[in-house]
Amino acid sequence: MEVSIVIVNYHLSKEIDQCIQSILEWSADVQIEIIIVDNSVDRDETEALVQLQTHDRANIICIFNESNIGFGRACNIGADAAKGKYVCFLNPDTKLVAEIFRPLITLLESDGSCAVVSPRQQISEGVLDFSAGFFPSVLSELLNILYIGRFLETLWIGATNRNEPRTVDWVMGAFILISRRHFLDIGKFDPAYFMFFEESDLCKRLKRSGFSIKYVPTLHIDHAGSVSGKKDYRFFTRQFYHSKLIFLRKSYRGLERQLLVIETYIQLAGQLVLWSILFPVKPTKSSQKMLGIIDVLQQKNIQ
Repeated sequence: MEVSIVIVNYHLSKEIDQCIQSILEWSADVQIEIIIVDNSVDRDETEALVQLQTHDRANIICIFNESNIGFGRACNIGADAAKGKYVCFLNPDTKLVAEIFRPLITLLESDGSCAVVSPRQQISEGVLDFSAGFFPSVLSELLNILYIGRFLETLWIGATNRNEPRTVDWVMGAFILISRRHFLDIGKFDPAYFMFFEESDLCKRLKRSGFSIKYVPTLHIDHAGSVSGKKDYRFFTRQFYHSKLIFLRKSYRGLERQLLVIETYIQLAGQLVLWSILFPVKPTKSSQKMLGIIDVLQQKNIQ
């Protein structure tokens, strides 16, 4: 078995069906298995996923959790069950649009220092690409207070080395290809993260161990993005900033850590102001966003 594709489901069985169809269309030259780890705890979702297992063209395994245990922990369960030399963590709201596994495997095998490879993860050409980035710094987080740090970063990544793989600090977790041995040896995803920043944490540990992370802009997948997040803005806003604070406190030391945490809380305050201004235009989304931020500030209802 070459590649074990691990997909974590949370009420996205319809999207998974489309995702699997695209995998089958664009992976004929690679031996694969598909492992779906279900966090939905929903009868309809269970029945839909069980139906997928009857697919005569795909080797599909479904693992059903008794509760929503989070993205990283579910991925770890899928990796433990995997038989492939490589593990691909793939979001359910993605679609393959070309043969992508073979060139990415070739890149991993040709560069012994490279542990993770990932393609461009967006649907539209010519827009800002948030598929990869660099670890937070005091300067970048200062710019993020002004809402421009992440945009400047993506502009820089998009403007340089567009036609060849480039080394980055992290890649988005919607598509991560890594050797199963490296993933297990590094300790898998840290279960302290319910969701968000678990991929940054993984990449940070790999880089500290001497490995590189490669982003390949010449290859891409379609990633709708935020499909689950749009169903509960409060929950996902809360989880995002809670996980970001975990990452900063775990990954940095001394004065740098203190400044990064302070800057994050300033960003939270700025978000409260922004969504209060937008409330008349988007009342439901704004109210949920503000409640999620208040949850983080008060450390309430954290998963």
